[in-house]
Amino acid sequence: MQKKGCLYLGIDPGITKTAPGFMAGLHVAPWLIRPEIIAVVQWQGVEEAAEFLRIVRMGWYPKIIVAIEKQWWWGSDKNRGYAISSLVANYHCYLGICAALELQVKPITAKTWQSIMIPKTLFAGNTKARSLSRARRRWGKDIEQYIKAKKNHGAADALNIADFAARIYKPRRGK
Repeated sequence: MQKKGCLYLGIDPGITKTAPGFMAGLHVAPWLIRPEIIAVVQWQGVEEAAEFLRIVRMGWYPKIIVAIEKQWWWGSDKNRGYAISSLVANYHCYLGICAALELQVKPITAKTWQSIMIPKTLFAGNTKARSLSRARRRWGKDIEQYIKAKKNHGAADALNIADFAARIYKPRRGK
């Protein structure tokens, strides 16, 4: 039986082996007071992400919108070469997977979603702390299992990206 409403997937692609990608799924429907958290998943590689997205695509949701954070790199440091190669690979692999699964994709920049969802005027600290703070405030105890450690700010980012997409993007008819 198909669920009504729309599934919004927020993806923070991750850039290195020590900073893996996260995806969060929010079910949005008129009768829900706030979006329902369907899943928060951390993966270690593109293969895991592809399998999870394939399963989601075969699932109950008639409308799925994927908001993926655009990856970019500036500055210079000793890991720059590795970060650039993995960054490009991660981001573009996820775009390719979504295209192959015929998912509606909305690439967004970190600056765009962060300026709306975690503005400096409402939340203190750096972007990691602000993202964790907003996620805890929005979903309370529902998400503590995903973001116990500060290093798991990727899960909070993915939730905030999905919530941003739910506020900004409406599904196309027929998809």
